[in-house]
Formats: sequence, structure tokens, C-alpha cells
Amino acid sequence: HEAENRGGYNPQRSVRTGTHKLICRFPEGEASRLSFCDDSAVKSLFANAGWERGVQAEVQCYDLRLDPQECRNLAALPESRDLVRSLAERLEAWMAATADPLYERFAAPGGPFAPGTAETAVSCTD
Repeated sequence: HEAENRGGYNPQRSVRTGTHKLICRFPEGEASRLSFCDDSAVKSLFANAGWERGVQAEVQCYDLRLDPQECRNLAALPESRDLVRSLAERLEAWMAATADPLYERFAAPGGPFAPGTAETAVSCTD
């Protein structure tokens, strides 16, 4: 899967199985999380609550059966290392097979699978 925020370039790639989803983000600077929201009371509510400044981890992994709302990022948990690596290998193979322009950045220094980049995402309740 490929997604792109046209209000601020923030490409991401993902792969999913019947039970899990892995998302890799390739941020390109500051991108507004509210760029697609019209100037309304809802946008003001989100902005005043700090939603626009929320941090998203570059690598996210979710158990779609136990966490269908994707609130608990498993990517940084030691017990999920094998699962994340397996999904990352599938994503890497897809990116290579499709000549994805972000493929070179996938495991490069500073990329989502460079050492020390897995972070915990903001939970749905934050």
C-alpha cells in the first residue's frame, strides 16, 4: 500500500497480512497533519487540542485482531522483533519488485529500518 499526504510530502508504505499491519513512514520535513481538513470548527478543535503536533513513529506495527483501532504500536517491543522483521522483508521485496523510488531509503542510514529508529507511536487516547 502507498499513501501520500499532498498537503505536505510525507510518503508511507505498508504491508498487511490477515492479522498484522506494518507501516513505514519516510518523512520529508514538517508536514501538517491537518492539511486536508477544511477551515471549520472541527479543524480549530483539533488544532487547539494539539493534534497537529502529534508525533508519529516512522515504523508502526499493529495486531489487527487484538487492536483493530491501531492504538498500540508493537514495532519497538522486543517481543515483536521477529514479526516486524518478517513484515519488513515482505515490504522490502514489494518495494524492490515494483522499483519503488523510496526503496533505496528503506534500510539506508536515517531510513525506517536504520538502527535505533523504531519509536513508540502516540496512542489513540493521547
